[in-house]
Amino acid sequence: MIRLTYQRYFSAVLYLFVLLSFVTVSGAWVPRSAYAAAEDTGGADLIRQIVYVAFAVAALAPVFKRWFHRMVRSVPPSLWLLFVWCAITLTWSPVPSIGLRRLLLTVVISFCCMATTMQLSALGALRTIWRGLALLVMLSLATAALVPSLGIHQPGDPEALVVGDWRGIFYHKNILGSVASFSALISLHFATQRTNSPAERRTRWQARCVFVVAIFLLVMSRSKTSLGMVLLCSSMYFILAAFRSHSRKLIVYSAALAFILVGLALVFLPVIGVSLEFIFLNPAAFTGRGFIWDMLLEAVKKKSLGGIGYQSVFQVGNAGALVGMTRNSFYDTLAHAHNAYLEIYVSIGLIGLLLALLVIVVLPIRQVYRMGPQFSDLRPVLFTILAFVYMHDILESGLLDRDRPTWLMLLMVYGIARAATTKVSVHLPRASLMGQRSEIVGTRRLDRSLDATTSALPIRDRPSASVT
Repeated sequence: MIRLTYQRYFSAVLYLFVLLSFVTVSGAWVPRSAYAAAEDTGGADLIRQIVYVAFAVAALAPVFKRWFHRMVRSVPPSLWLLFVWCAITLTWSPVPSIGLRRLLLTVVISFCCMATTMQLSALGALRTIWRGLALLVMLSLATAALVPSLGIHQPGDPEALVVGDWRGIFYHKNILGSVASFSALISLHFATQRTNSPAERRTRWQARCVFVVAIFLLVMSRSKTSLGMVLLCSSMYFILAAFRSHSRKLIVYSAALAFILVGLALVFLPVIGVSLEFIFLNPAAFTGRGFIWDMLLEAVKKKSLGGIGYQSVFQVGNAGALVGMTRNSFYDTLAHAHNAYLEIYVSIGLIGLLLALLVIVVLPIRQVYRMGPQFSDLRPVLFTILAFVYMHDILESGLLDRDRPTWLMLLMVYGIARAATTKVSVHLPRASLMGQRSEIVGTRRLDRSLDATTSALPIRDRPSASVT
């Protein structure tokens, strides 16, 4: 009989969670027209809700009796505070029931991400996430190549502009772009590790193959934002990896910041220089982003402090803030603001935006920075993923929104960093879920020496522990 340890159990839960959450449970199997019709009116997806609640139960079940409070603490207090503010904004929302349902789903998904991630070592969690993303990328390639009617946006799609773009097993080509981007960035990390063991050599070649496939899918999906950010962040990863010594942190961050600024100038300034005046004179340009942003700022003008209400702006039927502001019905059924920070501001106000910037930007970066020197090989890829998330969502939306890929990956990276610095996880390296009775060890804050080193080791190399 296979011995199921807690680490294997949570690895399996995290792996399945990655597979289902990034395809938003249903993926490409639900017709685009039917899914869009339900979303545009704020309709609920019962199967999607049941799946995420099941994952939350799976994360709690092994430790519910003795360590429930520790599992709840997997979500940091600052994030709980942000959720509380989101709930407060629903008191003046035009659609409080829709907003509340979406908030509860966001809370459940956030708990699943962080609770499962924090039960594993930093390297173990990252490797599990990468394997899940790699499988999604390969399945997307096979689907688009073998079943184009499913894996490629077809004529008659609700969005005429995406016809012919690859979407793989996902609902939309932009989701494929985000997943392929994260897969490429993590693959870049594993593909450049210098190890001599046979297993690690196999992983290195697998990562190189996944990286090539991910870049190919980015090109075929025509996810321009994701492709541009991946190329930028890949170069950023090499700079961070080259100066990953903890004592050279000033050089690292200075070089990374300089590269980001130069890269953005090289990639975007030529385009902006040609079309900047045109965009401002014609807001419908740039996929209508200028028009969208202008309407959102107008809609929230009288509610700047508290916003309109969490998740109460887009895809809420006739109660949407943009409904009736233009004769073009396209803007009545927008899915998001194409700018996560503006969407947060419009939804939960200036107070919520400032709180969100602290909770989902400042604190995750600080947490990764606080990871000890034994994690020096992981910090570059974690910083790179965070940089992609924050830059990507300047032109797209995903932060603080249910199971959007950028939000999911932010939470997982945050969970990895918290597990490596502030231990609130509950695990027993040698514990068995079947056949023998085992005690669960509740670990305390790491002391930067022995415990920190132990948590960096793969699960199989950790010393066993017990409570008497």
